[in-house]
Amino acid sequence: MVEQLVQGEATVGRQGYREPSNRVIRILLSAFLVALLAATASASHFRFGHLSWQRAGGGQTNNTVEITVLEAWRAGAGGVGEIDYIFDYNNQRFTSAGASQIGTLTDITGEQYALYRRIVSHTFPSNGVYTLTSSPTVRLATLENAPASQATMKMVMDVRPSNTGTPTTLSPVILQLPIDTTNSVAIPLVDPDGDPISVRLATAAESGIPNLPAIGTNQLTVTTNGVLNWNTAGGAVSNRYAAQLIIEENHPGFTTTGEVPLEFIIELISVAANERPTCTGPVGAQLAGVGTPFQAAITASDPEGQPLTVKAQQLPDGAVLQDGD
Repeated sequence: MVEQLVQGEATVGRQGYREPSNRVIRILLSAFLVALLAATASASHFRFGHLSWQRAGGGQTNNTVEITVLEAWRAGAGGVGEIDYIFDYNNQRFTSAGASQIGTLTDITGEQYALYRRIVSHTFPSNGVYTLTSSPTVRLATLENAPASQATMKMVMDVRPSNTGTPTTLSPVILQLPIDTTNSVAIPLVDPDGDPISVRLATAAESGIPNLPAIGTNQLTVTTNGVLNWNTAGGAVSNRYAAQLIIEENHPGFTTTGEVPLEFIIELISVAANERPTCTGPVGAQLAGVGTPFQAAITASDPEGQPLTVKAQQLPDGAVLQDGD
């Protein structure tokens, strides 16, 4: 309706000026306010994003893939935001609206956030290299390094024969780091083809994060094998920072590097008030045989002796998390 009114007014303008009616003004103003409120509602609570893909049916040459979109938003804010994901050919796109909620967690301030997942099947015209880019959405206004900045993600998909998918990760939505400590945290990564993986911080142009997380002159860094390092001396409890990593796969014989984005929040906590639990169990990628039961035991304890709650993200279909007590 608004588009038709604007077109009609433009036609009148070529013939001579005519003052638009109050009805047109009211409709245009209402449309503007609705768009502004929608942008504010969806843009104020984006927490996390991760994209990955794999060939449908486990093949190596078919050009139909399954794209997994993970996003985290403030709980109770109307569900997952409507981010458009746009391919670099023929304006092909899809939206994350309609994603399934797979978990609800809580940050240090007591605010809840929900994790959503959507799997989209897409058939490319041929095997090749394609780019998938997200439409911008606004981050939290309370971030120290990127308040209310425009979040974007880009995935370079190397869909050529023998490459069955991209690296994936089980990174937390909010990574808590104690203040006044030199922190080193390994991001768990695995590639379905066993390809070499390289990790780097996204550029400002890629992520929309204007400044890397930093406290004074101490800046967040990441090694090529995915270990985050940050000296948080002088940091303040509850301060939050946006970070985005680019995970690159180097499939043998390919000159193009596949890329997947991983965005999360770093939240500073007090060492004295809340030391990290200690965990023991299997490390790295675990192989499960087809038709064979698989179990992995993890033992955790809290330095302060407080009870622990264990939650899992992205469990495969049919897998369950059980309390051993």
